Amino acid sequence: MVTVRLVDGRSKSEGRVEIKHLGTWGTVCGTNWDLRDGHVVCRTLGYSHAVQVSGNAKYGQGSSKIWLDNVQCTGNETRLTSCTHDGWSHQCSHSQDAGLKCAGVQNIFKKLFYIPSNNIYAECTIMVTDKCRYDEF
Repeated sequence: MVTVRLVDGRSKSEGRVEIKHLGTWGTVCGTNWDLRDGHVVCRTLGYSHAVQVSGNAKYGQGSSKIWLDNVQCTGNETRLTSCTHDGWSHQCSHSQDAGLKCAGVQNIFKKLFYIPSNNIYAECTIMVTDKCRYDEF
């Protein structure tokens, strides 16, 4: 499962865009990064839309992998990985890390539950779209 987050912003609704792939958090390159890409990430996080995007490490440079480069969304995708991109590699530097500021109410509700068959606790994040994401912890 791929997860996105915003880090190092002044609030939970803004920051450097990071994506988790193969269990490791990494950044998204800001090459061709625009509001359509931002809208997809913001909606994934439960916000209504993006109000500002940046591709020059406005929220600081990441220090781990750079996972995605040349992301090009139409703005209607339900996840960032559904957008066109150059694959899970890059020709980018952290000085180009994508940033984002979202707006609108964050429509996420969390519920903790136990999965006996796996003997784990998980958190279900229910979004406005009625999709549920399960994160084990």
